[in-house]
Amino acid sequence: MIFNYPKTNKVTEVLSDLVKINNDRVILYQKALEQSANIDSYVQDVFANIIADGINFRQQLAEKIKQFHGEVKNNATLFGKIYATWIDLKVTFICHSQKTMIASYLYNEEVTLQVYRAALSMSTDMDNELYQLIEKQKNELKENYTTVKNYRKACQSIDYSLLQFT
Repeated sequence: MIFNYPKTNKVTEVLSDLVKINNDRVILYQKALEQSANIDSYVQDVFANIIADGINFRQQLAEKIKQFHGEVKNNATLFGKIYATWIDLKVTFICHSQKTMIASYLYNEEVTLQVYRAALSMSTDMDNELYQLIEKQKNELKENYTTVKNYRKACQSIDYSLLQFT
């Protein structure tokens, strides 16, 4: 009987990294919602959905880790804590604008999408069901990213000089 521990450990490590990234995302967007009164309800709804998705994604990934007899850690990564602190400073001291929040969101989600792509690139080490789960999560992330990117473009194209206030 041959056990293939290295393959299982590699898959568990990748899943653990995805859990950590989703933890970081949840913390980041919770702080953004807590500290930003200057973002409109649409962006608030998007961030609330991202939080719900992040919680759901990490739960799904944690279940897979447990199937591999791995341990799930739900704390944020050091990078995530540093990035969240940077966002706090940015929101608090540098700029109180929705534009800054959206730019930060887009950057964060680009990084997240890259990590998901990297996880999928090791597909030979994971079964089809796990691959499909990660692919599905990546596609949902990409849909949210595209929606916010299009929203930003729409906001940038508004000609405020045409608005009349009475």
